[in-house]
Amino acid sequence: MKNTDADQDEADFICDAVQREIAADCRMEDIYQIFEDLEVDLKDDSGVNRLMELVNDLWNNTRMLLNRGFTPNELSARAGRFLLPLPEKSKVIEFRQGGKKKIYPNDPCPCGSGKKYKNCCKNKDYKPQ
Repeated sequence: MKNTDADQDEADFICDAVQREIAADCRMEDIYQIFEDLEVDLKDDSGVNRLMELVNDLWNNTRMLLNRGFTPNELSARAGRFLLPLPEKSKVIEFRQGGKKKIYPNDPCPCGSGKKYKNCCKNKDYKPQ
């Protein structure tokens, strides 16, 4: 109200409209459109900055359908409790794309005998590692 020409009733109406839009999963552009549609006249840049701070605070403290009734601040606090620390580098298992290499019958046997696979370990169910 301090940065606009709105009286208390108009300010309450604007706040209710903004909060309803936030709760119903709107985008930030929708909120800007509310101010434009209601012809909210902000006197200067400091008024715009203060209004954006207030909208941001309202956004972070409004229960939203998108968040299953939680506020963004509540979700952030809850997520912090459940996040696990990253494992140490030495404990990370590297992912090898492609998995196991296929062994063809005429390939050298992986056991190291020097024979062809079909004449060595093919019938022994050799499992490459």
